[in-house]
Parts: sequence; C-alpha cells; structure tokens
Amino acid sequence: MAPTFIPLLRTEVPRQPWHDMHLCFTGGAAKDAAFHFMQRWEHHRRQKGERDKQPVLLPHSDRRLPPRAPPACSLRLANGRSVPILNPSEQGSCSLQVLRSAGYWSLAKPIETSILNMYIKLVTEARHCVYIENQFFISSVVDDARGVENTFVAALLARLRRAIAGKETFRVAVLLPLHPEGSLADPTVQALMGEQLLTLDRGPRSLLGTLQHEFPKTNLEEFIFFFSLRSWARLPAGYASEMTYVHTKMLIVDDKTVVVGSANINDRSLLGSRDTEVAVAVHDRADCLVRMNGSAFSGSVFAHTLRRRLWREHLGATDLMADCQDAWGSAGGEQVEMADPTCSETWTALVTTARTNASLLCRALDEVADLDSVSTIAECDRYVCLGRLSRSDLPDDEKAELLAGVKGRLIPYPRNFLNKQALGGMMINGAVGQVVGARGVFQ
Repeated sequence: MAPTFIPLLRTEVPRQPWHDMHLCFTGGAAKDAAFHFMQRWEHHRRQKGERDKQPVLLPHSDRRLPPRAPPACSLRLANGRSVPILNPSEQGSCSLQVLRSAGYWSLAKPIETSILNMYIKLVTEARHCVYIENQFFISSVVDDARGVENTFVAALLARLRRAIAGKETFRVAVLLPLHPEGSLADPTVQALMGEQLLTLDRGPRSLLGTLQHEFPKTNLEEFIFFFSLRSWARLPAGYASEMTYVHTKMLIVDDKTVVVGSANINDRSLLGSRDTEVAVAVHDRADCLVRMNGSAFSGSVFAHTLRRRLWREHLGATDLMADCQDAWGSAGGEQVEMADPTCSETWTALVTTARTNASLLCRALDEVADLDSVSTIAECDRYVCLGRLSRSDLPDDEKAELLAGVKGRLIPYPRNFLNKQALGGMMINGAVGQVVGARGVFQ
C-alpha cells in the first residue's frame, strides 16, 4: 500500500521544535560504548543464525598508532560563528562511566540496571539540588498498585521527605514536554499522559499527593517544580504556537555530576529486561567554587556550566556560548545571579518567569487564561493555540506587545491540564488483533 501523503501548509502550520541533549566523548568510555554495541551485534547475529552472512565486529587494537592531525570538529551556529566541539588530541578533565539497561534478550547476559542504580544513588546522596530533563516521568512512588516497577521517583520522594522534615533548602526542577509526542486524540498519547499524571500528582499515591498528605502545611513549590517549554512564531498567515518537545534524558545533581543518555524515566528504559539503553555519568575533576543558597560549595566545571547554559536557553538568552558569569534579568526587571540554583532569588525568578511566560502566551494566542483551566481535549482543540494559528481575536499589534514580554520558552507544567478527560484505559492493537492494557505496554 502506498503511503498517504498529507500536505501541510507551512504558512499556517508551525513545525514542532525539539529540545535534546547529546554528548561526544573519546577515550576508554568510548571503547566501552563500542563494546556494548559489539555485544549486541554479535548476540543477535548468532541468535538469527546469520554468522556466515553478517560480518563479525571486532574491537580496535590497543596498539598505539602514529600521531596524525585530528579532524576538524566544530559546530556552525545560526549567527555564522563556529564553535569547536572536540579535539581528540586534547586530554579532558572528565571521568566517564558508561551505564546501560540490558539483559538476556539483548545481550544474553544477566539483567543490568546501572542507569537506574546511578539515578537512585545520585538523588539519594544529593545535598542541594536536582535538575531533570526527560521525555517521560512514569515511576513507582509508594505501594504502587499499577504494576510500575522502577523506583526512581520513590527515591526522589524519600529525599524530598528528608529535606522537608529537616527544613533544608533543597530544590528539584523537572522539565517535561507538555504532552507525549503525537496527537492528543491518539489513545497511546492519552495512556502515556494518564500514567505520567498518576506518578506526578493525580491521586494520594502520586509523588505530590503523598508529600501533600504528609506535609499539609508545606508549600511544595519551594522544594519541587515541574516545567515545560512552549514556543511561538509569526507565520505568513499569522501568529502560531507549539510546544517545544523535550526529548532529553538528563540528570544534573548539585552542579557536580551529570548523567546523559537514551533512558527515559519509565519501566521500558530502566528495568533492563525491556528496551536496551546507554547513558554516561560524567564526573569532572575540574572543580569550581559555586554557591548553594549563598554558601560556598565545590561543584564541577562541566555540570555547573551545562546547567547554567540550559537555563539560559530556556530563559531566552541570546548567546549560549558566552561566559555564564553574567546575571540574568527576571520578568520583573531585577538582576538575578543564575549561578546559585537554590537561593530564593533564583528559584523565585525561575517560577515567576515561567508563570509570566505562560500567562502572556495564553493572553496573546489562546482563548483561555491558562492551560490548567483546559479540562478536556475538545476544549483544547477549541481554545488553545498549539500546532496551529492563534485562536485569539486580539489585533496583531496587541499580540506583538504581549509576546514581546515572553522570556524564552519556559512555562509551568500544567498539572490540571485535561483533568476531566478520561486518560489511559485499554486500547486495541490492530496489528495483532488483540486488546492490550495500555499500562503494561507503555509504563
């Protein structure tokens, strides 16, 4: 059957931007990553009985080769500036540990969950702050009856309990997409969204539901806040908006350690018996003096710089490659030093700016005051400008005035979005003609 071609009018339909994070590295860790791929290749080559048809992958020799000039490796930015990425002849200051989720079906080896183990270890030992960017947030919280097995969010809950009970200044910022990739009308998207909200705050067994029950007088937003990204542009046919899809799988703890890889926060990525994933934990030996709630703390150059550059991107900074020592202007015009991720000034500026951005975008482009007031998919289709031209009746000059106040793409994750929509349940797998529980497939 020939594929169906659906033309899109680029003058009216915005492209969906994506936000992602990747690493380029050399040395022993690169060899470990190569060995992982070789193991997978050889296992499936043997399993499929194609040892005579497909070539064997062999590791590079450890024998030293004559020196040669490294290839040019740089990134050309939109402004024409070239930024060097990697020079293989230079020795860096970072120690890397390759992590993976793998098991019998993928490697014919015992199940390995070193990505999940590292996530839990770092969050449990975190002293000041945790920054997460991930495509999903589906995890076991407490006495989980849904069948979700990975315990990352349970570890996060335990650390937040300690922080709240001990009256610590401890911050957790989580960046997620507004909704899973695809149309909200898709049962798969709805199932994923339902599972994620059950982890996040829907019901007494969720992360925020549990904390609110245990600490009813605590403002949880002082400890944990969920963010999303939303973009806007002026197309030839008018103003349009779309979510910026967060595809990152990254964790930064205490501006000291970074984990970047392919693993989502869900069972498929973290249990090892399902999808095979690879990640790298980066420990930078180059220390730098940072501030945590105003007090001196020993962070690392790589983690500290990465976190600040990401925040600068989300908050609309124009030059991400600039020295990150300059202050950032909040929505109220105050200068806030972004070097300290835990102090009240920075935290308040992050949350306030996200809320201001969301309000300005809704006032300019939507027919609702905020996304939390959108209860159903039908209301979203009718009133919200996501993936389409603006539904607002405001004149263009008024829209432009409002949008001029938007700083970057950061908005709050709307936790009450679609709160009256039935999400999850069962879906039909037409390919095999059987009913499949959405939870078992997508957790």
